[in-house]
Amino acid sequence: MLSTRAAGKLIGVPENTLRWWRYCGTGPQSFRRGPRRVVYRRSVLLAWLADQEAAGAAHRLV
Repeated sequence: MLSTRAAGKLIGVPENTLRWWRYCGTGPQSFRRGPRRVVYRRSVLLAWLADQEAAGAAHRLV
């Protein structure tokens, strides 16, 4: 489990970007551990990043 800070470092975006994506319902899946702590699974982050890369490649092919 990764904190928002660690997740941001792993995928190369600021913490606030992850918070904004979470608020908007986009970005990688997260969940709460307790009333305030938001965490991310490393495997989910890496899969999300791969999906973003694939989507970008698909757009370049069009």
